[in-house]
Amino acid sequence: MDIDKQVWRAWKDTLHKLGRDLRALATSSENEFLSIGARLNDFNGRAGLISKMSSSLVESMSETELCTIIEGFRELLSRMNHYLEETEGVFENCAEILQEIHGIIGDISGHVTGFRKIAKILRILSTSTKIESSQLSQDTNGFITISEDIERLAVLIHSRFADIISNAESLRALVGKALVKMREFKIEQRGKVQTILEGTQATLESLTEKNKASSAMAYELSAESESVSRNIGQVVASMQFHDITRQQIEHVEEALDKLCREVIDDGSDPVRAVKETGVICALQKAQLMPVRETFIHAVEDIIGSLNGVSSNILDMYQDVQKIAGGEDKTSSSFLSKIESGVSLIIASLKKNAEAISELFATMGDLITTIGTMSGFVLNIEEIGSEIELIALNARVKAGNSGSKGAPLGVIAEAIQKLSLDALLQKAEISNELQRIASSAERLQMNISTRMDGQIAETDTMLKDLDPLTERLSGINEKTSPLLQEIERAGWALANDIEHAVLEIGIQERFAEAIDTAVDVLDSIIREAHDLVPGTSDDEKAEIARYLESHYTMELERNIHTSYTSTGSEKARHRGDAGGIEGVSETAFGDNVELF
Repeated sequence: MDIDKQVWRAWKDTLHKLGRDLRALATSSENEFLSIGARLNDFNGRAGLISKMSSSLVESMSETELCTIIEGFRELLSRMNHYLEETEGVFENCAEILQEIHGIIGDISGHVTGFRKIAKILRILSTSTKIESSQLSQDTNGFITISEDIERLAVLIHSRFADIISNAESLRALVGKALVKMREFKIEQRGKVQTILEGTQATLESLTEKNKASSAMAYELSAESESVSRNIGQVVASMQFHDITRQQIEHVEEALDKLCREVIDDGSDPVRAVKETGVICALQKAQLMPVRETFIHAVEDIIGSLNGVSSNILDMYQDVQKIAGGEDKTSSSFLSKIESGVSLIIASLKKNAEAISELFATMGDLITTIGTMSGFVLNIEEIGSEIELIALNARVKAGNSGSKGAPLGVIAEAIQKLSLDALLQKAEISNELQRIASSAERLQMNISTRMDGQIAETDTMLKDLDPLTERLSGINEKTSPLLQEIERAGWALANDIEHAVLEIGIQERFAEAIDTAVDVLDSIIREAHDLVPGTSDDEKAEIARYLESHYTMELERNIHTSYTSTGSEKARHRGDAGGIEGVSETAFGDNVELF
């Protein structure tokens, strides 16, 4: 049979070009997959770091550790509450005593009014003495002296009791100021501090519940991150399918090259050469068809898996936000609220201690003022003695004046009575001042005893608070950066995966190249069939037998067998292995992992 040599030349050129295209396809796809693989390895490493950080987060948020800290805060808040109750009792006791002192000071003012009356009467008696003495014909110098003494005494009484009044007013102002402070502290403690204390206790309870949920979520986050890392690892491992694809394409390219060298170039038996060309091209088409489908399916699985990984990372991102303190990132964390609440309570405790110390100093000032006033009272006693001496002198002068001195005797009696009244008023004032001094000393003693105890208790609570705060801050300082880094790394990884997925387009170019190759082979197959129609199954098997030794995968052997088998064998083989159109996932053999 005479076959135009142009046909041989055209086939050879076409098959050589197809071989080059297939080589280029294998090389370009391999380069692209190396690039994808490098990115996947990067993703895998980053996912591994996120998984490690998640494990560290689980350790940092150990429920046992935080529960121990919370229990410590509960015990400390209970002591603070007891401390505040005791302080309130001290303030109430102080307020009662101060109110009592305030009332006594008012009584002193009443007694001072009595001395003012005595001074007024003394002035009247001084004037009366002058008048009566002027009516006596005898020497009146003695009576004038008595009159002057009475006047001087009235002025002295007025001066001394002006000092007492001034000190009493200072005392009243001092006690009033202390009372106002006591009431303010009581109101603040019952209101603001108690609210903070209750709020902090409530926050601790909420933190306990939140910690349980956060710990569970941290475990879940750790499991999610491990799953992400594992899934990316599986995607990386599954990419070995490209080695299989490359080998299959290389085997097709080698078969076509051998066809050109050993069959077409020989051309000694044209009919045989046409049949071999048709059979080898048909068999290589059969080998390429599942490669196309497998490759596209594998790449789409990679894309789907990466999209799933990205979605899982975004879910993980939301869990991180919940652990960090809620959906709203601007909300204060429970840890910060507890630290803030405890700090405010401690500040209040210090303020209470300062208030008690200030009250102690106030009582010292009060006692000093009372000491000064007691000195004035001693002066009053001297004044009483002087009044009594003046009265005695007046009686003596009156007696020496005979019947004419009778009016002066009456005046002397009146002066004597004033002397008794002055001593009585002095005793009342002394008694009131003694009551004030006794109350102030009692209050100062109570404060002194309480102050030492409360200062010691405050110092102890502060000492106990420091390690709790440090441990709580330690958890916060450790978990917050971890959460932020997991959040940042997870978001960046998800974003990079999404971009990587968008850049994957090799499956479309690969499918187009294989479709082109199949079209070229179909064209040669048709031309060969037109030149030499009818090639038996036995001929196909005999022609293609030399290719059996070139296969390295079970899939290639199955396709070869399916193509070269007789009709009954084809039906049996199609049932066993799915035939050319449907190759099972185990067709690559046990040593090949399909994606």
